[in-house]
Amino acid sequence: MCSSRWITCVAVVGLGVSLTARATARTSLEVGLAVRDITPDLPIWLAGYAGRTKPADKIDHPLLIQALAMRNSTGERFVLVALDNCEWGAR
Repeated sequence: MCSSRWITCVAVVGLGVSLTARATARTSLEVGLAVRDITPDLPIWLAGYAGRTKPADKIDHPLLIQALAMRNSTGERFVLVALDNCEWGAR
């Protein structure tokens, strides 16, 4: 399952890697991508739908968590995470 956000992101990162590689031959960038489906099992009560009288019983779109991790040649790391969620509870 691949979203257009990740395709754009990979294209931009790929362009950056290509340009950096041309500037100095010793520069490298490691890139890792991950996507996981975090859609809960049905039925489930949804937050923010006070008018509902029953739990949700179908899925329109899966909920995903996506991560982009990068490490440069000096070992510096950067991780960007996108989560399809409105709130994160303490439970």
